[in-house]
Amino acid sequence: MMKRIHKNYRNIVGINSGLILLGVTGIVQPTVSALLHNASTLMISLGSMKNLLDENNRTELE
Repeated sequence: MMKRIHKNYRNIVGINSGLILLGVTGIVQPTVSALLHNASTLMISLGSMKNLLDENNRTELE
């Protein structure tokens, strides 16, 4: 679980830092940056909903 949390944190910080950099330099408009930010948040959240254990590990624990 902690491995997943750390991975998500790194992804969020990396994506948002990139979006801030693109916005400050004027490469992307604020609306595009907001859309990309929200889309990345949604994708990371959806990816976090996957089971931590696959079927093989789950049967071994039961």
